[in-house]
Amino acid sequence: MRAGLFDRAERMFRELVELKPHRRRALEGLREIYQQEKDWARCLEVAEQLRLLTGESVSTESAQYHCELAEESLKAGNEQQAATHLSRAQAMDPDCVRATMLQARMTVSWGDSHAAAVLYHRIARQGSQFLPEFLSELVDTYRRSGPEDELSELKHLYRVCPSPALAMTLTDVILEREGDEAAIAFLVEHIAGQADLAGLERLLGLYAPKLAGDAQTRAAFEATLAVIGRLRSCQFDHQCEHCGFVARQLHWQCPSCKRWGSIKPIQPELIGESPPSSADRRVA
Repeated sequence: MRAGLFDRAERMFRELVELKPHRRRALEGLREIYQQEKDWARCLEVAEQLRLLTGESVSTESAQYHCELAEESLKAGNEQQAATHLSRAQAMDPDCVRATMLQARMTVSWGDSHAAAVLYHRIARQGSQFLPEFLSELVDTYRRSGPEDELSELKHLYRVCPSPALAMTLTDVILEREGDEAAIAFLVEHIAGQADLAGLERLLGLYAPKLAGDAQTRAAFEATLAVIGRLRSCQFDHQCEHCGFVARQLHWQCPSCKRWGSIKPIQPELIGESPPSSADRRVA
C-alpha cells in the first residue's frame, strides 16, 4: 500500500518537474520520497538538479547521501566503493564529521591505529562536540599504537575539547595512574567550570569512601546521589540546532525537521550562563 502511494507521488512530481512554475517544489517532493525510500543515488541526482535550478548549495545533504551509500557499501563488504563515496563526501563538504568518522573506522579495521588517531583528531577539530561519539574508539587507538603517555594525550585533548564524556574517561585514567586524590581534584576543577551532572555524580561517588559522620549525614549524601542519578536519567544527549528536537542518540538527519547534520551532542551549560528556556527544545 505504502509503496503504491510512493509510486503515484513520484509519477506526479516527475510530471510537475516539466512545468517551470512547479519545478522546485516537485524536485523537493521527489527528494523527500527518495529519502523515505533510502534511494540515496536518486537523492544525489535530485540534489544536483536543485543546485542547478536554484543556485543554492546542496553540499551538506549530498555529503550525507554519499555517507549513506558508504555505509551500505561497508555492510556489503565493498570497502573500495565505500572509500570512493567517502572521498566524494569530503570533496563536497570538507567539514563532514560523519565522513571522517567512517574513514577512521575503516582505517582501524585495516590495523592502522596511528592513521586512525590522526583522523579522530581531525574530527575533534571539525566538531569538538562530536567527541563522545568516537571517544572509546580514540582511546583504543591510543592503546594500540602505544603512545608514550596516554594520560598526557588525554589531558591535551581535554584542554582542547573539555567534554563530559572525555572528563569521565580522563578520570578513569587519572584514578589508575595517579590515585583518587588526583582524580577528585580534576573533577572539582571540571565541574567548577560547567554544570555537568555526570561529573558531579562521579565526584561524589569517589568522595563517598572518605565521608565521615553520623548516619544522618550519610543518608543525606546517598539521597543527593539518588537525586543526581534521577536527573541524569531524564537528560537528553542530542539536540537539533534548527528546530530544537531532542534525542537520546545521534541522528544524522533530524527526525523532526529533516535537516541533515543539524543534530549535535548537547554540551553542559557553563557556570554563570543563563539556562535555556523550555521553548528552545522540542521532543517528537
